Amino acid sequence: MPPADPARFIFTDINMPGPIDGLELADIVSTRFPRVKVIVTSGKQWLEPKELPDDSLFLPKPYRPTQLARLVGQQAGRLA
Repeated sequence: MPPADPARFIFTDINMPGPIDGLELADIVSTRFPRVKVIVTSGKQWLEPKELPDDSLFLPKPYRPTQLARLVGQQAGRLA
């Protein structure tokens, strides 16, 4: 059973320890919790929007805190 109050945002790097990477996490979250918005980052690879789940955003490293804040604001505007 899904949690009653899931997170509103997920911010993940593509490269993570463990059995799944950040893209798989983004896919799982987008499928199970479509109202949760996802921002994916990486310093090792560049992603095109078509490679991300719907309504997810990509932020390449290195980035400035203001760039992250802008994307979070963009995603906040998409919250239903």
